[in-house]
Amino acid sequence: RSQLSEAQQRVLDECLADAYLASGNVIDAAVIYESLLKSGPATEDRVRVVAELLERRGDAASLTRAKTYWGQFERSQQPGSQGWFDARLNIARCALKLGQRDEARKLIALTRLAYPALGGPQMQQEFDRLQTELGN
Repeated sequence: RSQLSEAQQRVLDECLADAYLASGNVIDAAVIYESLLKSGPATEDRVRVVAELLERRGDAASLTRAKTYWGQFERSQQPGSQGWFDARLNIARCALKLGQRDEARKLIALTRLAYPALGGPQMQQEFDRLQTELGN
């Protein structure tokens, strides 16, 4: 590894993270992907992958970081786009899993107020399902 250039080390790390993910080792994949995200360009795809993996880990620290990355992904999307709605939904899910029920409720309410169609029937069902989990 020490004999490789920085670019080659990055490719090696990406391959290793991909291999961990393919083998179902979400924890190690998330660690490497997050490291790559912090040390290099934060592409939308990379931010999304890190957010998804951290959310899947499910512990409080990972969920808190996932929520932050989902927020970063949301800011990179056009408001009202499918990616933006997906990020919003996942931010609210993370908030619920973290016990931040009021925050999740407010986020859903504001999203419904600004975009009553919620990006289409499928996305509307996802928001409805989450709202049901919240007890509304």
